This record gives sequence, structure tokens and C-alpha cells, in this order.
Amino acid sequence: MRNKLFLSQSPTLTLFPYLLWFRLLVICTALISGWLSAPATIYWWILAIYLLLLPACLQLKARLSGINATAILLCVDVFVLSFFIHLNQGVLSGWVSALLVPTVLAALALPRLLSWVITLICVLCYTLLIALYLMPSPSPHMHLHAAGMSDHMLGMMITFWVSAFLITAFITAQARIVRHQHQQLMQQQQRQLRDEQIMAVATLTANAAHHLATPLASAQMLTDELCDLASDRTRLQAQEILNQLHRCKQALDKVIQQGKSFDPLSWQSQQVESWLTHLCENWWLTHNEVQFTKELDEQLSRFSLRQNDSLDMAISTLLDNAARACQHITNGAIQLHAHVEHNQLILRIMDNGEGIDTELEQQLGKGFVQSQGNGIGFALANASIEQAGGKVNIEQLSPGAAVTVTLPVITTQDINL
Repeated sequence: MRNKLFLSQSPTLTLFPYLLWFRLLVICTALISGWLSAPATIYWWILAIYLLLLPACLQLKARLSGINATAILLCVDVFVLSFFIHLNQGVLSGWVSALLVPTVLAALALPRLLSWVITLICVLCYTLLIALYLMPSPSPHMHLHAAGMSDHMLGMMITFWVSAFLITAFITAQARIVRHQHQQLMQQQQRQLRDEQIMAVATLTANAAHHLATPLASAQMLTDELCDLASDRTRLQAQEILNQLHRCKQALDKVIQQGKSFDPLSWQSQQVESWLTHLCENWWLTHNEVQFTKELDEQLSRFSLRQNDSLDMAISTLLDNAARACQHITNGAIQLHAHVEHNQLILRIMDNGEGIDTELEQQLGKGFVQSQGNGIGFALANASIEQAGGKVNIEQLSPGAAVTVTLPVITTQDINL
């Protein structure tokens, strides 16, 4: 059995709550250690105020979006840490490196712009701590000491700047890569589940075709006998039933034959204009109850595309869906427009039918949905078009809906070369 990908959320978002608790632990530890090294009531006041602000920040996070609340929370952390470091030996405190913790958390969880804003705030706070430490002192001895430490402080400041900027640049780049890979894995999971559903439908269809062969043959034989024994009036009705059964048998044989001869890897190069014209003519033969117009760009004859039976059935299915949407409309009409842009065939199918619900529109193509027909045809069409290197997009109109199919094409000259 194949391994399946079950992903609920990004690994960065999974670890982020633990990192927030780690940040709280760092701040509380810093405040307590500051009180132990130099007992003062101010540290406990800072800790008490911060812990009182924590429920307010959590309440703010529930009201605002997760990104905005996290950014505000990290800004509060930076200011609390900076104030604590200023009271506890200033920039010479061993806890000054804790200002890098909000930088790391912002780079992991926030968008690039916000993460750089948090990093800039941390750098400014660190620079302010150095400026406060190097402020001129009324004591001559302290003034000489500060002058001697200026070069050392400058080196510390440059080191912190470089560290903060490198951390932000590296982690934001890695987090963006991880999020992109996670999104790709989620899309792969959706395609895998959809393909498994399609395979299940194909298996059930093959079994149904096999089991229907015998009942159809029996029904044809019994109806044939009924034609011989019935009266003239009944014989006509029985003959019509026999004709319909014969059509069912032909359709079943065609499905079985196409299934045996179908090769998904067998692609043929066809001229776009002739392919679309032939496809639309064949489809129109069985759907002449709706008004159908097509507009093909004159430049289509210069392009060709890779085509197989599954792609033909996919486009026919999209046309069938448009016709089905117009079946309860008095003046049901379908329009097909085709042109080429940047070596991409843009095929747009529009109808003036009932349209598609917004919730259903988001689910179509990702699997089978609870609708008329369960979305099986659209899922199969979407899979076939994606296999051909294209994509499908649904758009609501007023009235009706539009389906846009994009397929790669090449010029006929390139094929001849």
C-alpha cells in the first residue's frame, strides 16, 4: 500500500506555540535572575505587569488575526526585555542576547515584512541600550571609562546587527521554502486522494459494464421473442424497446472497447483549429437542444497540441456540464471562445444557466462533491487536463458560469522541424 501524506498544518505553525512558551520562560527567567543578582522591587513589578499583560495579549490574539496579534506580542516582548536589560547592568548584562529571541520567532512565524520590522525594533533597542550606557557621566573617572569602552561597544553593536540581520534573512528564506514545500505536499495529497477516487470509480465502472452485459443480452432475447408473439400494436412498442436495448448494448460495447484500447501515454499532435472543430461538431450532434456558438481565433491554425482520447472526453464533459446547467432555461445558450496567448490555448466555455454555488465552486476538481452527479465528470476532466499540462478555472457570471481551460500549444513549424 502506498504511503499517504496526511498534513494538517505547516511544521512552522506546529512548533510555534512551544516557541512562544519558550519565549515566556526566557523572559521570566531573566527577570528572576536579575532579582537574585540584585534584589529590587522593580523586577517583581516588571514581572507582575508582564504576566498581567499576557491574558490581554491572548485576548487580543483571539480578536485579531494570528499574524497581527503575534507581531504585537513580540513587540511587547522586545520592550519588556529592553527595559529589564537597562535596569540590570545595561548592555553589559548577560541577558542582552535574549533580544535575538523575538527576532527568531518573528522570522519563523511572520511574513517577511513584519519579521524585518521586528528585527529592526530589536536592533534599535539594542542601539539605544548602548547609547544609554555611553551617555556622558558627571564623574571624570566614569567618563574616561566610557571613552575607553566605546570601541568595544561599537564592536558589540555591529556584531548584534550582523547577527540579527543574518538570522532574519536565513530563517525567513528557510521558512518560505518550508511553507512552499508544505503547500506542494498538500496539493499532492489532494491529487492523490482524487486519483484514488477516480481509480475506484473506474474499477466500479468496469465491474458494472461486465455485469450489465448478461442482463442486456437476456433482455434483448426476451424482447425479440415478445416481438414475435405480440400483436401489431404491441409489436411496435416491443420493437422500440428492442432498439433502445440495442443502443444500450452498443454504448456498453463501445465503453468496453475504449477501455481495452485506451493508452493514457499515447499522445498525438493535432492542429488546434481542426481538433476543436471536429470535437464541437461531434458534441453538437447529441446536444442540439441548446443554442451553441463557437468563436475560434484565426491564428489557431498555426498551432498544434498534444491530444489523446482522455482530453477529448474532458472537453466534452465540460460542454456537457454547461448544457446540463442550461436545461431548465428557456433560451439556454453556450458559447465557446478559443485563442492563443503566450503559447497557451485559452479555451473559455460560457453558459447562461443556473451557475455554481460558491462553496461548490471551491470543491470542484479536488474530488467528488455532494452535488448533482457528485462532480465525478468534472473531477475526471480536471485530472485529464492536468495530465495534459493544463489547468481549469471556474468563474461565476451573471447569469451562468464560465470555465476556462488553459493548455500548452506549439507552433506547427516547430513540429515540422
